[in-house]
Amino acid sequence: MIAATAMAQTASEIIIKPKDLHYAAYSSAVVSSDGSYMLTADETGKIIRSDLKSFGTTTAIRSSSGIPVTWMKLVNNDSILLFSQKVRYGNKATDSLLFYHMYNQTVNKVQSSVTFMDHS
Repeated sequence: MIAATAMAQTASEIIIKPKDLHYAAYSSAVVSSDGSYMLTADETGKIIRSDLKSFGTTTAIRSSSGIPVTWMKLVNNDSILLFSQKVRYGNKATDSLLFYHMYNQTVNKVQSSVTFMDHS
């Protein structure tokens, strides 16, 4: 197994700590309305918050779940992150719409299943 670790150093003291990284392909990205941070998601479901002002801080706000994040959007003055994950069961897909509260760091989930019919 090969592991990759990136390090970041703070300006005041010499502290080396691991940074959170994506190890799978990016699937979605969104930037806050004030441009201070960016959220990126990957095909494993991991979501990372990156500080765009210092480029020094990255934090995983959701760990890998094995279910790809297919869409993200910040709403309500960037206080809520909406994101979608799609799970495939055989030939059907179930979409889950999740709400991540940026300030209290909780997740709520609404799940729905849609079947498309071919009328050709």
